[in-house]
Amino acid sequence: MLCEFSEFCVDRCSLQASNSVNSAQFGRSICSLWEECVMNWSRLALAAVAAWIVDSVYGFAVYAKALESEFARYPGVFRPMDVVNGNLPLMFAGSLLAFFALAYIFAKGHEGGNGLAEGLRFGFVLAVFEFGAISIGNYGVMNIGRKIACETAVAGFVEALISGAVLGLVYQPAALAKTMRA
Repeated sequence: MLCEFSEFCVDRCSLQASNSVNSAQFGRSICSLWEECVMNWSRLALAAVAAWIVDSVYGFAVYAKALESEFARYPGVFRPMDVVNGNLPLMFAGSLLAFFALAYIFAKGHEGGNGLAEGLRFGFVLAVFEFGAISIGNYGVMNIGRKIACETAVAGFVEALISGAVLGLVYQPAALAKTMRA
């Protein structure tokens, strides 16, 4: 689906096409110009860091505090909190890396609509994916009860919606960001 600012990109691509005689070069030009119009690398990085910070706070409040006692009921499955705390630098680094990848996926699928709506749509799709691939899979493989399986599934679903919303609120495609500054 073409986004609302696609005319700007199409006009630039048409100009490039009129100056180009090589069709292969034209095809590459269209792709690079379209990506240039759509991808906003600085906003992508900002969105990734913002979502990572919000997710880290959410993770602390939900997983480290609200669900701590439930995790403690399964010492054969989950590490004790003092050991988890020792692994926080590794967890934060891995999570930041994941949010850069997630922000990139979000930006590639951005359709040019309202940022919050785009983010919530993305977050919902991510939440459904996580529910099916992670929550149900974990319950099937880990020796955990239904209560904690449901609690972590709901927490993960909400977490994905929040992450998508933050990405949507912070990220703006390059052409849209330029239009808003003008």
